[in-house]
Amino acid sequence: MGVTKECQEAMIEHGVATHGDKPAGHALMNQDTIKISLVGKEFTFEDLAEVVGSEVPYLWGVRELQSDFDPNRDFERITIEALKYWYQGNIEFVGPQERPDIYLFAHKEGIVKGVATMPINDHADFQNVGFDVAVVSINMQTLLDEEVRSESALLDTIRHEFGHTFGIAHPETSFYGMRDDGVDVCDNSKDALDRIASYGPEAGVMSMGETVRENFFDTGAKVAIRSGSFSP
Repeated sequence: MGVTKECQEAMIEHGVATHGDKPAGHALMNQDTIKISLVGKEFTFEDLAEVVGSEVPYLWGVRELQSDFDPNRDFERITIEALKYWYQGNIEFVGPQERPDIYLFAHKEGIVKGVATMPINDHADFQNVGFDVAVVSINMQTLLDEEVRSESALLDTIRHEFGHTFGIAHPETSFYGMRDDGVDVCDNSKDALDRIASYGPEAGVMSMGETVRENFFDTGAKVAIRSGSFSP
């Protein structure tokens, strides 16, 4: 089954967090340069709370940071590719004490592939993870993995988490939220639910770690956040 144009537009509007009259990630996405720090293992939760200005309690299952990027993975290249999926400006790597726009950590715990904060927003479900600085943690090796995940798998996860830093929810989350809000422009059949849910777990579809096929949700969300308007 296809997803109608009206349903697509409604999903995008419900799946992008807002702050005031703008998408919450509008300012960050339109910066000339985004500064990002690949945080080393010497950086602690206490350091993070000091520079951010508050505790960041969202790292589910991670008891302490001990961020340590695998030296056999080119994380600067991966990070640039992942961020350029969403962002068109310049990217600069800085130290964690230099007030980066995004702090990127690496950990090896639990089964969640990655977590990220959202920008400050007015969305009832995301306000408790809304900060004026973005914090992302990538799981290099979950309890389900026998070895460190491949570069293509890490790229896919980081790209997905960066979507959250711009205020983008999972597409299937926005769809279920629309149902709660009484939006009736989408097909509520099981086939429709399965199709829409398939757009959520990953930001894009990877092929041999090189090719990304965008779905309508990512494309529409980027346009809305960059322009500051949900008008198609």
